[in-house]
Amino acid sequence: MFKKINIPFYQNQWFGIKFLSLNTNKYLFQRANKNFYTNFYKEFKKKYKNINSLPSSYKKEKKQLADFLYENYYDKTILSYGSGIGVIELQLVRLSVDITCYDSANYANFLVKSFLDYKDTLSEKYDVIYFSYVLYSMKKSEIMDTLKSLTNHLNYNGE
Repeated sequence: MFKKINIPFYQNQWFGIKFLSLNTNKYLFQRANKNFYTNFYKEFKKKYKNINSLPSSYKKEKKQLADFLYENYYDKTILSYGSGIGVIELQLVRLSVDITCYDSANYANFLVKSFLDYKDTLSEKYDVIYFSYVLYSMKKSEIMDTLKSLTNHLNYNGE
């Protein structure tokens, strides 16, 4: 159903933004913290002014996931956990999908905040909860804790 995506074992930049330029403490083999993501999105905002300015390969990849979610869950309530800049979510909202966005990084949603509602805390239940490029940044114990916590926000028979 999903095609394999080759991601390098170690990355030192995203979207041409070098991690060393972010003025955050970086430690090899430790995950990035909220400060890293906040600083990354500040730099990202300087480089990309709107959705159309994003790389076409990135938009194509996000469209594939949005299409999958729409085809399978268009009539469900959806939580996007770790929504990031919201490209997937914006496509779903434009198709009238009931989606809620959550991301802990400040500035992540600057391209779409006038179109999407990002929650700071979660209190509702959803039929579907999905992640896109989130778990890579977590230790196994954090993944397990997050999944356990999110089950409290999943409707009976939710996915």
